[in-house]
Amino acid sequence: MSHLTCISHNPQVSAFLKPPMLGVVLQTYGSGNAPNNRDDLISEIKNATRRGVLIINCTQCLHGPVVDQYATGKVRMYTGILPCFF
Repeated sequence: MSHLTCISHNPQVSAFLKPPMLGVVLQTYGSGNAPNNRDDLISEIKNATRRGVLIINCTQCLHGPVVDQYATGKVRMYTGILPCFF
């Protein structure tokens, strides 16, 4: 079993945050946006980062960085996810 995975943001993301996972590359929309109305998912992500799971947020776009310019991006920064810059 791999302890590192790369996934697109989807409702089953929480399944990939369970032990023994050590790292996740999360591919989100645009400038790092993902749904910010899923309190259950936000809580799962926060718990995973507190346990030491390294979660990196990268965009699915070909160019541009992940930023916290919009509300959805700000939620990701609050959870402990690290932004990826190309």
